[in-house]
Amino acid sequence: MTRTIIAASLLMLLPACGAGVAGLNPGAERVEWHSQRPEGNLQMVGDLQCQRGQNFRDPGSNVTDCRNTLRNEAAAMGAEVLVVSTEQIGMGDCANCVLMSGTAYRR
Repeated sequence: MTRTIIAASLLMLLPACGAGVAGLNPGAERVEWHSQRPEGNLQMVGDLQCQRGQNFRDPGSNVTDCRNTLRNEAAAMGAEVLVVSTEQIGMGDCANCVLMSGTAYRR
């Protein structure tokens, strides 16, 4: 009986441990990633934010997930440029927590 309970508990935990990183949607790979607003005529489309952590994944996976999420959201808004203003890794007691925010622009 104890083995059955342990096995069932492990099966419930596996999806959380193996949760994949968000991939890029079609078109999101063309969204330019900048840390400063580039020169040129840009029209602001909107502000974006992503926060990940406390999910048993390493910080690198959370960073990749947030970057992909921001690019996907920017592409969905019709943006071609993403200027990231915040890229914070680790917050308080959460070493794998990631916070990213930025502004999406259309050329």
